Amino acid sequence: MSDNKKPRQMNVRISESDYIKIEHQRELINKSQSGFISHVVNNGINEIIEITNPELRQDIDRIEKLLGQYGNNLNQIAKYLNAKEEPPLDILQAITALDKNINILTTKLNKMKKEKLTIVGKS
Repeated sequence: MSDNKKPRQMNVRISESDYIKIEHQRELINKSQSGFISHVVNNGINEIIEITNPELRQDIDRIEKLLGQYGNNLNQIAKYLNAKEEPPLDILQAITALDKNINILTTKLNKMKKEKLTIVGKS
């Protein structure tokens, strides 16, 4: 059976306050009710954090854009160097190190966007 088919249906009763909380969380990640439940099942139950600071959101967007541009530039440089018969070893090493750092930063940024943040003073 295809994963796209959804033959099962669930019905649950919850309090109004729980319903409001679930709906708020669901809206934050822009999912339907079934999409939200599927997200929780497949990704675990994580605290969803609403970023209300526009400067922080803009900073994250800028970092993602810069990382994408660096990646594109690296690909262009690698393509150029691969077209040559014998690129200098020091240039290849520098590009490899830069590419590795970009991958590390991208991974950390993605993890930061997903991880649960602990608010100081709260458990």
